[in-house]
Amino acid sequence: MPDDDARRQAEEQIKRLAKDPQITGHWAKLSSQIRQLVKSSLIESITIEHSPLVRRASVNVVSIIAKYAVPAGEWLDLLPFLFQCS
Repeated sequence: MPDDDARRQAEEQIKRLAKDPQITGHWAKLSSQIRQLVKSSLIESITIEHSPLVRRASVNVVSIIAKYAVPAGEWLDLLPFLFQCS
């Protein structure tokens, strides 16, 4: 975001949500289409975002979602993406 204050507020909100264990309950309530959209948007953010802070926030959200989605077999393309990144 070009507006530093708005970006800073969004980053703070992401940090708070990352510490909130209830976020996983919200994830389960989303439709599979929305979950897929979120996952692909996060991967895209990590891939093309120029701001290290935004990439780091995206990675934090990915780690929270992956904790539940990977064991359930819901994010099969995450591990290949991580191998590609490394």
